[in-house]
Amino acid sequence: MIYCASDRNSCQWVCEGIGECKEGCENSELSNGLKNYQDMHLCQVRVKSKVHFFSLTTSHPLLIKIYRTHTPSNIIANNSLTPKIERLNLLKVVRDNVLLSRRADHRSAKGIKSKLLALVNSANEETLSQVLTSQRVVCTDNKLKQLVTRDDKRLKDHVGSWTILHNLIIETLKLKGYILYYQQPNTLFPENSSQRFYQLTLSDDFWLKNTRDFG
Repeated sequence: MIYCASDRNSCQWVCEGIGECKEGCENSELSNGLKNYQDMHLCQVRVKSKVHFFSLTTSHPLLIKIYRTHTPSNIIANNSLTPKIERLNLLKVVRDNVLLSRRADHRSAKGIKSKLLALVNSANEETLSQVLTSQRVVCTDNKLKQLVTRDDKRLKDHVGSWTILHNLIIETLKLKGYILYYQQPNTLFPENSSQRFYQLTLSDDFWLKNTRDFG
């Protein structure tokens, strides 16, 4: 029996509530009710797979049945039922690993999520709750899909990090007077030449203060 763990806001729960238990639900009164993010109460959908010995030699030995739906057809979808997609909060090293898994290993968003969850596989309930709340190590499925889709588009359009930074400097920072000096690398110069390397000087208070204090 396979069940949907839901994201707590998009599926109709077993008690027919959405986002919270329906009034009078017995599950909400349990001491451990809804504390586990994989609580089967969070969605009505069940996928039952069954196989019999006598059917092993047939062309379709596995019987699969899907019971109920995530959201009943008589419920009109509205914004209150759709979880808000907030800013991606992953640690930089985690985000790099996500993009590396996508580009090098060609993992799907689902495969990447499994890899992220493996990092907290032996964590206790309290630690796991903190990780899921902060979303610094593991993020929601929607955020992960957005990150993967955005990186796929950048890869397809040949838009790398340096191109993005170049556009930011030219189209935004220079126009606002934040750039004192900007030089792109020129590989035609020898390796010991300063013209061969990327140089960027910002007119930011932090850098001006460091220039004053440390030359």
